[in-house]
Amino acid sequence: MNIPMNEKKEEALRRLRALAETFELGPELENYFREDKLYYSCGFYMNEIDNHPVYAELVKRFEREHNALVYHVIRTREDEGVMLSMLFVGDDEEKWNTEVLDEDDIIAFATYVDGGDYEYMGWIKMATPMGYLTRVL
Repeated sequence: MNIPMNEKKEEALRRLRALAETFELGPELENYFREDKLYYSCGFYMNEIDNHPVYAELVKRFEREHNALVYHVIRTREDEGVMLSMLFVGDDEEKWNTEVLDEDDIIAFATYVDGGDYEYMGWIKMATPMGYLTRVL
């Protein structure tokens, strides 16, 4: 498949609206993304991904390898190091219904920043204990 990027972006904006409604986040994430700014959440704050070149490169690599569009990233610190969980719109429209928010669960691509080959695509659970998205499982 080769879905045009503008269609993926519209789908990403729909998903960001759903996240905002479910977790009472307000419109900021959607507004930033509409301006082509990708942000990551880190428990108690958000930052633009381009302010952290290593994170930005990991996102670009994932998008390139999977022909996907990342619309938000959740950064968490695990025992093994810093993990990025990328929320994305894939290139297979038939799978879009499986990539969307299901209560507080969503499909994400997760990888460690600090090295190692561990990365996976799977369900994560999210919460907003301090007003910003965080991964809890």
